[in-house]
Amino acid sequence: MREYILEFSRESFLAVSNILLSFSNLLPEFRVIVRRENLAVVRADLSSIKEMAFLNYASEVLTTFEDLDELSDTLLPYGTFHVRVTHYLSEKKISESALGSVLQGKRSISFKNPDFIVRAVYIDKWYLGILKFQRDRKFENRRRAPLRPFFSPITLPPKYARFLVNLSQTRSGDRVLDPFCGTGGILIEAALMGRKVTGVDVSLRMVSGSRLNLKYYNLSGTVLRGNIIGFEFEEKFDAIITDPPYGRSSPNPIYSVDELYSLMFPKFFSLLRDSGYISMITPDMELVERYSASLFDVVSVTSFRQHRSLTRYFVSLRKRKVQGKLL
Repeated sequence: MREYILEFSRESFLAVSNILLSFSNLLPEFRVIVRRENLAVVRADLSSIKEMAFLNYASEVLTTFEDLDELSDTLLPYGTFHVRVTHYLSEKKISESALGSVLQGKRSISFKNPDFIVRAVYIDKWYLGILKFQRDRKFENRRRAPLRPFFSPITLPPKYARFLVNLSQTRSGDRVLDPFCGTGGILIEAALMGRKVTGVDVSLRMVSGSRLNLKYYNLSGTVLRGNIIGFEFEEKFDAIITDPPYGRSSPNPIYSVDELYSLMFPKFFSLLRDSGYISMITPDMELVERYSASLFDVVSVTSFRQHRSLTRYFVSLRKRKVQGKLL
């Protein structure tokens, strides 16, 4: 297991905390060595790191240092390179040109077509690493709602859908359900991350659109029409990942929001395997706590303020144990 420097976007430090918490809970080999704001050093497998939402860069650690003159014995891979520096947490700044000059004796610098990129990141000290993963913003942008063959203005952006999958405590190959799948944004991200996806929606238009979107990205999944409260499945799911309707422009036509929450948590409980998780979005934590408390434990809550009158909470819940046994 190798060590990696992780550089997340700065939009939510709490989201970073809860991503790291989820990976630590799910993967016994995953270890956070140091964390500060949106930066972290972890011991992990690179394939798991690549699934993290909001992650901009992951670099394999070469060495640590306090001063540039400590890098004289640093071994670089063969080939040309250039350097990038992240130093906003450091009182002592270093320039990319100065770092490049120190390392240039090892290899040749190329800005156009380097064989590798060196990143220096200050957290509690300087970490020097070789870039192994960079967020593919072009592909992420191509998955935005307006660029899908079928979309709705209220569709969840890909980075937030991926964050929900991170909170679901699932691995590649696990079975996940979105019981209010809408246009299929969560299904797309979960399928790209190797989950076996099933979606349900009461709207035939949404079901057809979700199927079309999955096909457009060459992804497989099952999308069914119906009211999830009345659905039964032969196998239990490892997680339910969803953004339930709550008075938006496409509300559930059968129940009020209060009625829906009162019915869906017992239903979700019956559809999940032992120790299964719900990863969901809500504008009302009080409703979640009221109707889930007897069946689920809240693992984490991450808030994102949409505008002055709306905050959306990304919640992870786990099947509750009572006296050492699952309900």
